[in-house]
Amino acid sequence: MNIFMDILKNTWILGYQMALWLLGGFFIAALLHVLIPFSYIRKHLGSSNVGGVLKAGVIGIPLPLCSCSVLPVATSLRRAGASKPSVLTFLVTTPVTGVDSIAATWAFMGWFFTLGRLIVSIIIGLVAGLISIFSEVEDSTEENSEISSNKPESSSGRLKEIINYTFIELPSTIASSILLGLLIGGLITTLIPPGFIHEHIGTGIWGILISVIIAIPVYVCATGSIPIAAAMAVSGFSPGATLAFLIAGPATNAVAITTIRKLLGNKNLIIYLSVIFMGSTLSAIAFDKIIELFNIDISLHVKNHSHSGANFTDYASGVVLFGLLFYHAVTGSEFYQKLFQKTVTKESEQQMPSHILNIPDMTCNHCKMNVTNILSQIPGVSSVEIDIPSHTAKFNCENDFELNLAIRNLKDGGYTPLDNPQTPPKN
Repeated sequence: MNIFMDILKNTWILGYQMALWLLGGFFIAALLHVLIPFSYIRKHLGSSNVGGVLKAGVIGIPLPLCSCSVLPVATSLRRAGASKPSVLTFLVTTPVTGVDSIAATWAFMGWFFTLGRLIVSIIIGLVAGLISIFSEVEDSTEENSEISSNKPESSSGRLKEIINYTFIELPSTIASSILLGLLIGGLITTLIPPGFIHEHIGTGIWGILISVIIAIPVYVCATGSIPIAAAMAVSGFSPGATLAFLIAGPATNAVAITTIRKLLGNKNLIIYLSVIFMGSTLSAIAFDKIIELFNIDISLHVKNHSHSGANFTDYASGVVLFGLLFYHAVTGSEFYQKLFQKTVTKESEQQMPSHILNIPDMTCNHCKMNVTNILSQIPGVSSVEIDIPSHTAKFNCENDFELNLAIRNLKDGGYTPLDNPQTPPKN
């Protein structure tokens, strides 16, 4: 019981120390989401050359997309004419950074870790794109479909969208990942005492390799990786090993691996994994050498995870953050969806035909909101129900509904609905 309470205590301390920065990052991310047109981002990624790859790396830095939500965006970019090297760079760079994670990294890990994370993410993204340029001939035919922009034009509409994205859309996509990251951080802090790694494993190459090997298959968003990395550093991992986790953890996961293989091919998948592994490892070694050579102070702001220095603002923002994360984690869970899923009445089912589309690459709450938004804007659609575990979208429609339009709009939005939609049986 004492260990359990210590884990919760350390999880709470980790959470409130990053809460204010994280909430501020949500707001800044919402401003970017609302004010920057998606078409502007897309048109700069079409060139299969160094310039296109460089633009993809720079554009991807502030975007608040995790390694799951970045996949449909990358798919949409590819279908809109973005080159494979640009998309590969975008896929590597974007999940590692983002304004929310940059702010939290600065607050939690300090300026040098933040600078290192940015530089390394850009370098490995550019390297992946450049290798792709010289190893593969780009397809001569590209789909060039236009994705309609539905961003609000009025000031009140934009304000509502900013508030919605700050407190609903963005937190709902990463709530579970951040909570898991905080809990793992609290677990590491509790079970692995300071200096344990230094004494039993060492701070050299073995600690770095362990960090990278653990990070690659695990799904953790850029922000959710920060408390884990901070706990690793306090427990004795070298700064380089900690940086390696901050890079490799958000950049890869099993879903991304399978999607990239389908989207960009086996050769680009090998480039993707190899560059992330080698880039994270080599940058970690260089990071440790630089710190040792120039005697740089990288004291973490978390220090020994004590309550010293905390004030009312820290505690209040911690309460808001945990409340927000718990709300979205619970309402986005499979159990909640099944328990409170909205169902149409038999009368409405008899009046309107229903369709079910299987959408295999609809994998998270961010996808759910995107697909719901796409289908809801199609003339004739009266209601949409999304079931993430089964990857299906059920929607009721009027007689003038065009199913081909729904499939085409979903494909333009970066998703791949199966071409054999089902009509659900009557209950």
